[in-house]
Amino acid sequence: MQPQVSILYEQWQIMLHWVNGNLNNLSNQHLSQTVLPNGNHGVWILGHLIASDDDLTLYMGKGDMLFPAYQQLFGAGSTVQPIENYPPIDILRQHWKAVCDKNEQLYQSLTDAELNETHAPIYNTKASGICTRLYRQTA
Repeated sequence: MQPQVSILYEQWQIMLHWVNGNLNNLSNQHLSQTVLPNGNHGVWILGHLIASDDDLTLYMGKGDMLFPAYQQLFGAGSTVQPIENYPPIDILRQHWKAVCDKNEQLYQSLTDAELNETHAPIYNTKASGICTRLYRQTA
């Protein structure tokens, strides 16, 4: 692995270790609970993690998202819904693992030169503030 990619990969591994360490200690019942009254719940947070990490391959020009429908359910601008409106927690856990596995392969294939290329440009829009090209395409 090349030096710049190695640093980015190490940071991703640290984040993944922290997230999975916490996620693996939470039961499905815990994920079903709201953080605050009328606030979001663990199901939405897990779905948001999937949506947020799934677009990395698209952003880097290395492939498509595995779960594009999650952008509307859990992505920027989505609103928290009752848990029953989301995929089952066990499916979300499987999808999170699939996204992590996909991103592992991405990091293994990246080069330092690719990190220095221009990727999804950032636009400043009046309606939604600053957003990437991906967000503009899905919004």
